[in-house]
Amino acid sequence: LATKENKYIGFTGYGLVNPDWFGPIGVDPEYRHLRIGKVLLLRCLNEYKKMGYKKSVIPWTGVYQFYSKCCQAKIDRFFWTYTKILPRG
Repeated sequence: LATKENKYIGFTGYGLVNPDWFGPIGVDPEYRHLRIGKVLLLRCLNEYKKMGYKKSVIPWTGVYQFYSKCCQAKIDRFFWTYTKILPRG
């Protein structure tokens, strides 16, 4: 967690869905320019390293550029979302 003046301004987690999965992460838009998200990300990845992991999965993200810039993340796989409008009747 990241706080300022007793207010939560950022959070992250890891290992919540699968042991080697990072996330979720979020930072109050007012504080995003302070690189709080990067600090939270790198602290979590450091914890993974201490536990012996050599890599982590960052699932379901739309902000690849953030991860690529902060920790040289690479795209391993991706999923397409399809929709189909069904006829009425």
